[in-house]
Amino acid sequence: MTLKKFVRDIGGGTMQKCRFPYEYININNYATELDKSEPFPREAFDNKLKNKSISEAKYQEYLVEAAKFSTRWDQARSYNIQDTRIMIEPIENLIKMMFKYKIDMLAMFSMSQCANAIKYSSAYDDFKMNGDYNIEDIDKPINITMPYWTAKVESYIEQDQKKNRDS
Repeated sequence: MTLKKFVRDIGGGTMQKCRFPYEYININNYATELDKSEPFPREAFDNKLKNKSISEAKYQEYLVEAAKFSTRWDQARSYNIQDTRIMIEPIENLIKMMFKYKIDMLAMFSMSQCANAIKYSSAYDDFKMNGDYNIEDIDKPINITMPYWTAKVESYIEQDQKKNRDS
């Protein structure tokens, strides 16, 4: 599940993140690049992994956002705060949902196990410990007679002979 789908499905909202060229910053250049006050160049937003670059319209949106910050450090700080805030509401909703169904989500190994536990928990909601659950038997009983049983055994023997099986 992607972050965008997680925020949409569990958080009930949409993801609003600013743009930040995290591929452009590395261990060797972070201090010099983040100390600068001008916005990042357009090439900084090139995604080498997906072989994509930012569109001119999106870069112009970034420039408007970048004008609000005095240094790139401030941009990075704002991006990191937004990046973590996006997860808070969906995680809180997930915790509330698990609490509602009395499920310890830390004891599960995956979200599919949690979903399975929710399914059984919601099925158990209608169960009453002292309820009357006598099952109506409307099926006709099968009377197994000797001719019926003989015909069944002979058909199995015939199947075995057709398939050249030892019975």
